[in-house]
Amino acid sequence: MDILTKETNAQDVSNFINTFFRYYFIEKNIDKLLPMVTDDFCFFLPSEAYSGHTKYSFQKMLPIEYKTLPSFSDFQVLDYHESHQEESNTWNVFCTIKKFFIDDFQNSSTISSYITIAIVRKKEQYFVSNLHITEADGIYNMNQQLGLEFAPGTVHHLNKQNRYELIKVLSSMIPVGIVGVFLDELFSLFSINDKMLEMLGYTYEEYLAATDGFFGKFIHKDDLYIIHTILEKVELDNQYEAEYRLQKKDGSYIWVYDIGRKIITDDGKEAIICGLIDITQRVEAKNDLYNETLIDDLTKTYNRKGAKVLLNEKLKTVSSYAFLLMDIDHFKAVNDLYGHSIGDQMLTFISNILINSFLTKDVIIRLGGDEFAIFVNSCSDPELLKEKLTKISQKYKEKVAQLCPNSYSTLSFGGIITQRKLTFEELYLKADKILYEVKYKYKGNSKIQSI
Repeated sequence: MDILTKETNAQDVSNFINTFFRYYFIEKNIDKLLPMVTDDFCFFLPSEAYSGHTKYSFQKMLPIEYKTLPSFSDFQVLDYHESHQEESNTWNVFCTIKKFFIDDFQNSSTISSYITIAIVRKKEQYFVSNLHITEADGIYNMNQQLGLEFAPGTVHHLNKQNRYELIKVLSSMIPVGIVGVFLDELFSLFSINDKMLEMLGYTYEEYLAATDGFFGKFIHKDDLYIIHTILEKVELDNQYEAEYRLQKKDGSYIWVYDIGRKIITDDGKEAIICGLIDITQRVEAKNDLYNETLIDDLTKTYNRKGAKVLLNEKLKTVSSYAFLLMDIDHFKAVNDLYGHSIGDQMLTFISNILINSFLTKDVIIRLGGDEFAIFVNSCSDPELLKEKLTKISQKYKEKVAQLCPNSYSTLSFGGIITQRKLTFEELYLKADKILYEVKYKYKGNSKIQSI
């Protein structure tokens, strides 16, 4: 065979391959493809790991294969390498095929495939005898590129369509932690990437050992309800957004923003692929800003707004409790005789005494000026409470004697103990009535009434 004939055959093989893949990827024309393959055609295709060794198997497989393929508009053959076996009149070709399509966001996208194809010539006609297609963006390559680790025995769950859903998540949130979980009670893990492990401070092996393979195991206990919220959302529209806390290896928590999509695995299991970003700084900054509006700047106790927010929440679950109002007697004299600087010192002093005298579950409030309120959680004994108030009053008197003795400033307390579910406004009105009685009958004392 002379050089001209060889070049002609090579060109014929290249044209034949282009025609074959145009029918395969662009036209999806089974009737045109089947005459181009041998009766003992062997093939391995990527989307669902299809394989077979006859033309009949290929014919049965193609309609299923086409359900998973996007609608490609064109393709390009790259890295073409061909070798000819003259004795068998066979050409072995290795190349990459880049396919073009429009995604769900109307963006131009591509998928590349690695191709190994054997062409045989019989009676001046070419046929495909072997075909092996590996997606360049398939699960194993994606594993390497994205740093994904897959739980044992679960790689097959992420088919081509599901990988496409993952790419959608990636395109909307980068950099991002990627997690794949089944929709069960604790979100059984089937995939997690390096970024997510880095956010939590684990290696892959450490994370599996710590969680037993359950992603939901390290969701903050106060945020576990989010699992049910996610399940409800994906049931309605197959996607969701959520914010919650995840525990890190060192025991601390991070806030994450989670956006995910529901998928169906090959064996019919419901699962989600989600992207997560660390929003801890944003949440903490937001909380700090919010808390600034709830905290009194001078005394660092809750202000009236903070008291309403906190107490109305606590009052939903508390049983027996006390609500007291405290007024600083002759506080105007402190300011007039000794100046507002000393007045501020006295306010700070009494607020510190109150904070240190009660438990963290109790609430200390500066309502304004020299008026304070105290919410005592789980209180049922008025006498024990009055003893505590007496000690607080004594400490205050000692400070007055030290800083502003001529003011004769004292403390008056009035409040209630109850098991009734009252609002903050109702508590204030009842306690204020009792405090009024104290101030105008026996100032510098306390009165607590059970209702």
